[in-house]
Amino acid sequence: MRRLEGRSALVTGANSGIGKALALELARRGHAVIAGVRDPAKAAALIGEAAGEGHAIRAVRLDVTDPDSIQRAMADITAREGPPELLVNNAGVSANAPLELLPEDHHRLVFETNYWGSVRMMQAVAGDMRRHCRGRILNISSIMPRFVLAGTTAYAASKAALERASEALALEMAPFGVRVVVIEPGAVKSDLQANTSGGGRWADPAQTPYAPTFALTRRIQLQMLAQAMEADAAARVMLDAALADDPPFRLLVGEDANRFVPARETIADKDWIAMGAAGEAAFGALLRDRLGVTEG
Repeated sequence: MRRLEGRSALVTGANSGIGKALALELARRGHAVIAGVRDPAKAAALIGEAAGEGHAIRAVRLDVTDPDSIQRAMADITAREGPPELLVNNAGVSANAPLELLPEDHHRLVFETNYWGSVRMMQAVAGDMRRHCRGRILNISSIMPRFVLAGTTAYAASKAALERASEALALEMAPFGVRVVVIEPGAVKSDLQANTSGGGRWADPAQTPYAPTFALTRRIQLQMLAQAMEADAAARVMLDAALADDPPFRLLVGEDANRFVPARETIADKDWIAMGAAGEAAFGALLRDRLGVTEG
């Protein structure tokens, strides 16, 4: 039996991708689901799909980069459903650019959403969870903090910061029976990839001096995307483990995650970094012999 079944759950960034899949799966498992979205009109598909399965999901306007929006949303949720007993921090943005060329405003936006947004949400629920000695926080991270590739500067750094904050919170909440789970998925079919391009805000890496390195690591990303999990399947795997009575603190999700992260841990940092300047033969050997990737 899952200890948190039937209790209220707040999912941020719930209108599409992993967030939508998690909200639907939580509703299927009997939770009272509140979908946090910046534009409630965009949650119509989620609400309609849930209704078609006989479940009710309520959308609430929630922008995790705006403290006032969080305060209003939490007041509304508390008045209608009571304090959430499950928080899923899923809202996130990304970027794909060399550090030199990534504008500071977008670098800050990635941190403002992925790190500070999650921190604000954790602070918003921590007090009630502590006082009631129950609750669970699921923070959607990525394999990128442990499998860094060229161009992942802002995204990997923001998720690494979130993981360290999650670990500290887990220690602090342990005496009160509140569990924190960091979920590290590999590639999942979602809108995040579509939202990663600069849209003219920065140079296409292929048109910069960093093109050769990006071309190499892009080959790893393509391998990951080729075996990307469907969001619904990923959500089921995440929740099966994260809602168990004794969940792991850190959870790898996906074939690529469970293959690439352990493989990366066997590679010395100097050898991984040298990949950026590797010739075709050396890079091919790393893919084949160290990551188990066979191209072609």
